[in-house]
Amino acid sequence: FDNKDLENVRIDRRRKLHATILLKALGYTGEELLRQFYKTEQISISKNGSFQLVLNYDLLRGQRASYDIVDPKSKKIYVKKNRRISVGAIRQMQKDGLKFQEIDREFIIGKVLAENIFDADKNIIIPINTEVTDEHINLILEEKISNFEILFIDGINADSSLRETLLADKAETQDEAIIEI
Repeated sequence: FDNKDLENVRIDRRRKLHATILLKALGYTGEELLRQFYKTEQISISKNGSFQLVLNYDLLRGQRASYDIVDPKSKKIYVKKNRRISVGAIRQMQKDGLKFQEIDREFIIGKVLAENIFDADKNIIIPINTEVTDEHINLILEEKISNFEILFIDGINADSSLRETLLADKAETQDEAIIEI
């Protein structure tokens, strides 16, 4: 790791390269690397334009809730905002059959896309590994995208070093990575 938290490698004690260049030279794509090193969370968008986070209980354990976790039908609060999500609360949510949580736009802003977002003509409108902005959310709503995935980066269990190394790495293909080495 260097002082910018980018992952680097030296081959045969020569100059320093981004570690992702070596992995791409071995045949991995950027998308495969992100899928290998990060877990993902799914965001669904309802017909009325509200956002829902599909709950992954394995990722919730031990985290701090960034929003009130509430049952949408009974309005029962399982975990208040900024409180640690306990195993007991997760068990209660599973017992009650809570599958998703209503979230607002602000929760999604700043998260990182785990997949390319395509328009109706199959053109990439927002590339993978992009931080979501308010403009991106508007574009997703305009294109009537029903769901997409974001990377789970919490800074404790998963940090953003590989993602940032991929952004700094200029090699797009395996051949470009080999030439760089």
